[in-house]
Amino acid sequence: MAIDSVRKALEIVDLLSSKRGGYSLTETSSELLIAVSTVYKQLQNLVELGLVRKDPLTGRYFITYKIVELSSRILKNLEFRDIARPFLTELLEELRMTVHLVVRENLHAVYVEKIEGPYTIPTISHMGMHIDLYSTSAGKAILAYSPEEFVEEYLSKVDLQKKTPQTIIDPVDLRTELTRVKGRGYALDNEENEFGICCIGSPIFDHNNNVFAALSVTAASKQFLPESITKTANCVLQKARNISIALGCSI
Repeated sequence: MAIDSVRKALEIVDLLSSKRGGYSLTETSSELLIAVSTVYKQLQNLVELGLVRKDPLTGRYFITYKIVELSSRILKNLEFRDIARPFLTELLEELRMTVHLVVRENLHAVYVEKIEGPYTIPTISHMGMHIDLYSTSAGKAILAYSPEEFVEEYLSKVDLQKKTPQTIIDPVDLRTELTRVKGRGYALDNEENEFGICCIGSPIFDHNNNVFAALSVTAASKQFLPESITKTANCVLQKARNISIALGCSI
């Protein structure tokens, strides 16, 4: 019974974190198919713990920054980030582009590290932010090296939507692109996720040689000239390999 209660609380927290505008009591109940009375009790407990707040004017519920604080503590303790950070710093200095480290989380990926300098362009990315796999270089790098069973599940559950005219939303075309990615070792996001922004990403493998993360660099599209893409991609690919080896991968 206690486990079921905790599960419901976590489901509520997960739901509230998915929407910037928050949820009302009835919306939360409807989305999670949980009785209104049960949702109300759970929300009251979460408010008391400081994990959720209720807007006194609208009655809508929102995640508080205490969740972010707890997440930050977890991220700070991730050994993976400590191992990867020196390689990320080297990549920043070599390419002078914003460097991202992402980890797959279910059907998305989440930023666990971001390194930028005074010469890099400002981006909306931030630690803890979720990104789609199909429209980002890091995401495509992860998908390309994931087991076929996961790719099948991904394509059956995720709604591929156009973010820009460049976004690949046809499953057949996406599979073709993933084959290219696996063949060269890196993925290219050619303004597929955001106008004017290009990225190059490469997969990172754990000690069991399973892909679980990716490294990417981000810059304005004009910086990704045809003659420089291969050189940039090779730098990203090498750093990703170095991180994988440091993690015990036998590539």
